[in-house]
Amino acid sequence: MSDRTTAAEADKLSGATLVSVVLGALAVAIAIGFVLDPELAPTFDPIVVLEYLMALLGVGAALALGINYLRDERGELDPPLIEYRSTVSVPGTSIDADLSGSTAEGPLGQYKRIGAVRDRLRAVLGDVLSRTGTAESDREAAVESGTWTDDSVAAGFFQSDSPFSTGDRLRMRARRRHPLVMQARHAIDSLANRLGVSEREWTDPEKPGARSEIDEGWVGRLADVERGVMGIDRWRMVTGLTLLAVGLGVLLNAGPLVLAGVVGLGPIALRYVGSTPTPRLDVERELDDPEPDPGQQVRVTVTVSNAGDGLVSDLRYLDGVPPGLTVVSGSPRHGTALRPGASATFAYLIEAERGEHAFEDPLVIARSASGSVERTERVEASGDASVRCEPKPTSDLSVPVRAKTSRDVGRVVTDVGGSGLEFHSVREYRPGDSLKRIDWNRVARGGEPATMQFREEHAATVVLLLDARSEAFVAPERDAPSAIERSLGAAAEVFRSRLDSDDRVGLGALGAEDCWLAPGSGHGHWALAQRLLTTERAFTEGGNGEFYALLAMRRLRKRLPKDAQLVLFSPLTDETAVSMARRLHAYGYPMTVVAPDATATDTPGRTVAHIERRLRLSRLRDADVRVIDWRRGEPLAISIDRAQRRWSR
Repeated sequence: MSDRTTAAEADKLSGATLVSVVLGALAVAIAIGFVLDPELAPTFDPIVVLEYLMALLGVGAALALGINYLRDERGELDPPLIEYRSTVSVPGTSIDADLSGSTAEGPLGQYKRIGAVRDRLRAVLGDVLSRTGTAESDREAAVESGTWTDDSVAAGFFQSDSPFSTGDRLRMRARRRHPLVMQARHAIDSLANRLGVSEREWTDPEKPGARSEIDEGWVGRLADVERGVMGIDRWRMVTGLTLLAVGLGVLLNAGPLVLAGVVGLGPIALRYVGSTPTPRLDVERELDDPEPDPGQQVRVTVTVSNAGDGLVSDLRYLDGVPPGLTVVSGSPRHGTALRPGASATFAYLIEAERGEHAFEDPLVIARSASGSVERTERVEASGDASVRCEPKPTSDLSVPVRAKTSRDVGRVVTDVGGSGLEFHSVREYRPGDSLKRIDWNRVARGGEPATMQFREEHAATVVLLLDARSEAFVAPERDAPSAIERSLGAAAEVFRSRLDSDDRVGLGALGAEDCWLAPGSGHGHWALAQRLLTTERAFTEGGNGEFYALLAMRRLRKRLPKDAQLVLFSPLTDETAVSMARRLHAYGYPMTVVAPDATATDTPGRTVAHIERRLRLSRLRDADVRVIDWRRGEPLAISIDRAQRRWSR
């Protein structure tokens, strides 16, 4: 809020400064003229001049007040949007912003932005051509000649000559449609068609589409709100009309107008009558379940009591909903009037998500009886102060691992013959072999004794890695589950399932904040993992810092056991995630990537992000990295089953 207030004040000050400079320069010029030629100075009655000057000032002030009122400059507190405060971003929105058709940098800045989009799309086009059968030697020629598509408008986006005539460009400009923006949209559409991305519902650029953001207010913390007393100027229009009537009455020498203006003096005086409200409030917050399951709705009941001796005539309350949680029903805002000793109770529902979420101190706004002065304060609330939501795996969900195991007994079937359940082979009998493994049927037929071998079952060492960089805090929509939350829920399921299979399981984060749990087993090991998945800063604040991939890779390789298999949970929103997965796989750690899809195709920019993700999946498969494409709205078990069928081909 302070940043917005400062910017608004700066705009007002700059305008006032400009007016002052112009008026001052004009006054100096007139004064110099009077000094050079005293005869130019008129003769006047100072009392009359002062009278008319005051009248003009009154009319000017009235006009200024009216303009500010029409511009909605009320001077009231702009409270933050607390119902939904998400930290996720939507892939592709930067491209949509660049193609929006307007930019603060002017035409040159717009051309630079579209040029950056062209460079990005050219790289995507080269990759798409390679994936769709175009030889490397023919790719550049296909781009330059435009033969890669049947759409001449799309082809012209990468060529020097425009496909539009001068008349076409003028008509586009008249309809506020930039020719290069239209070419970019056609190019993205052609790329999607070539790669087989068919589900697209773009908004017509000439028609206003649905907002991609669910919020229209200021998203921030209650702690950032400036506290103190503020004048609201609720009677601004009355003041303006009064000044206008008196000023015009003096200028036009109209007594009735002056008398009419006197009527407005009463409301103006009311602006300064009364004391500043100083309420004393007791707030109690109660949750019906402080430790809910993920996705469960929690009812929050708030009781506000007036513990002071005076009437609180206008009270506005904002509860401190934890950042990251969404209000699904009701409202954390409440307005009321409280007499001494009275209370007001209201409730709302929030949806629980993994983690430990602390409520902020509530914000209260109390106004005077006239509504002209308000006091903003933060108060402490008694009762429940946080929501703790631990992952609770309920299904037998497990990511298949490869036959790279330790010598410990487990449930991963190997190609090594020995003791086990699944038949492997028969070899000659050796002294000391167990009698249970001798092929007695063969002996009964008169053959030589032989020993049967079964496929041994060993334990695997599995390390689950979660992409906790800022690039992983993404979602296809602002109100959709983020990729990091989906990954954490799936990691909890897989961790518990591998433990139940007698494997040794570890946990780590690839992000700005370090997080590591060495591979282990047992119920106590699951308790450690559950605590990390619930409260570890790497999964809540890890996206806020800088991530250095080389340092993270070195640190991880020092920690990994030699027989470790890796499962990386990442939305694959950039090349860094692909590079880390391929390098770890090349170092000898069998890699499986679980990639929750956080892209959409409802705008051109989001479609580009979707295409780039599909190309990254292909590059990982080319490097023999197993990939599980976890589609939006699809259970992970179905994605795993589809991936296994692909691996078996």
